[in-house]
Formats: sequence, C-alpha cells, structure tokens
Amino acid sequence: MKFAQERKNLREKTLVQKIIAEIKEALIKEELHPGEKLPSEDQLCEKFSVSRVSVREAIKMLTALGVVTVRPGNGTYISKGPSSSLLDYLVFRLILQDKTSTELAELRKMLEIGMLEVVMEKATPEDVKKMEEAIQNFQKAYSQGVTGSEILSRYDLDFHFAFAEATHNLLITEIAQAIYQLYISSIFRILYKGKIADESLKYHKMILKGIKTKDIQKTREVIGVASKRWKELSLEIPRNVENRSET
Repeated sequence: MKFAQERKNLREKTLVQKIIAEIKEALIKEELHPGEKLPSEDQLCEKFSVSRVSVREAIKMLTALGVVTVRPGNGTYISKGPSSSLLDYLVFRLILQDKTSTELAELRKMLEIGMLEVVMEKATPEDVKKMEEAIQNFQKAYSQGVTGSEILSRYDLDFHFAFAEATHNLLITEIAQAIYQLYISSIFRILYKGKIADESLKYHKMILKGIKTKDIQKTREVIGVASKRWKELSLEIPRNVENRSET
C-alpha cells in the first residue's frame, strides 16, 4: 500500500510539473498574456487530462511564484508584472547552484559591463546624483570610523543598485538587483578586512567618473579590474568571518 501511494504521489507531481511547463510554454509563445484569465478548473482538467488535485496543486505553486493571481469568485489570472516571489525563486536557484569564485566574478563582470552600455546612453543627472550620494555616504561612514561591515556593505550595494537603476530598464534593474544578492555575503566578508573599503570607494569613483565623461572603454577596464580584485579577495577571506560591532 505504501509503495502504491508513493507511485500515486510521484504521478501527481509529474502531472503538476507538466501543467506548469505547458503554461510557461504558452507564456513564452505569447499564447497567454499578462492580465489574461486562465481557463476554468474543469477546462484545465480536460485540456491536460488530469485530476482536479493536479490542477489545484499547479495553480497553488504558480500562485506562490507570483505567476498567477487567484481572484475568489472570479477566476485565476496571469500576473501583470514580475513579483518579488519570481525574483526570490531566481535568487534561490542561483544561491543553491554549485559555483566558484571565478564563475561569480565572470557573472558580475558580464552583468556590469552589459549594464554599462545602457547606462552610458540613458543615465540622467539624477542617476549620477544617486551614485554620488551612495559614494558620499560610504565615505562619510568609513571616515567617521564605522567598521561594521553590515553598514559598509549596504552603502557599497547602494552604489551598484543606483548603477543598475540608471539603465532605466525595469527588466535589467530587477534581474541585476536579484543577482547582486549573490554577492552580499562576500561583500560583507571583504569589507570586514581593514582598508578594503578604500579600494571599493576608489573603484566606485572611477566608474562614476567614466560615466560622467562618457569614457566607456576606460570604464569597462575599471569594471574588469574591480571584478578580478573582488575574486582575489573573496578567495583570501574565510567564510566564517563575523561582523564587528557597529560603530
């Protein structure tokens, strides 16, 4: 009996995955669109030749991911925009993926150089001001003796988030902010080590200068050097570093 139940559970799980894959495929092919209402539960059962249990489980999983929204008494709709749930799913997949410091450095370099092309075209004075403020906040805290890496890493990331937002492309910004979460731990550990904050500030200032002067080639080189340096430091510093008390 136990074996039979396990087989039934596995079959239901496979059918649920099939339903989710079919809905994803329909979205990719633009047969379904954001804001569009899904067929009724009965219609989905008939379409996929599955039970109500499988359909309900698939809808439950898609709801948790933020792909669909259930409106009681009205039906189930494809979400109109990306949700934090979808981005959390991406982050968890990337976090759990087996990866090396080299792979992370390559990802960061690719991401930032790719964004740089767009930032050079679209950055406004307000974007430049945001990046300047992030640098100033970082420098002020560090010059006043703040050594808590939690605070310093937040200011460090503020610069990168402002850089991503300067693309004025929601898709790029959302993906960049999700990917940057992969580096929170390493930035935290790296900034724990004295004098590294000076290096981080130096690279931020050089990148900002390149954006202001529209020197894309020089700025690419700076990003490449910064990525390489981050990789070196992440390999040098142990993972069990604990945060110093905040000053």
